[in-house]
Amino acid sequence: MHDPRSVSDMGSKTRKGVFERILVEVYLILNDDQEVK
Repeated sequence: MHDPRSVSDMGSKTRKGVFERILVEVYLILNDDQEVK
């Protein structure tokens, strides 16, 4: 049986990584919009 704590830690790390990646994408898109204008 897996350790629930290790599984939750992996899940939170993965979610954090995805969230940070989305923030970077949005940041780049906003910068592109400002440059175009």
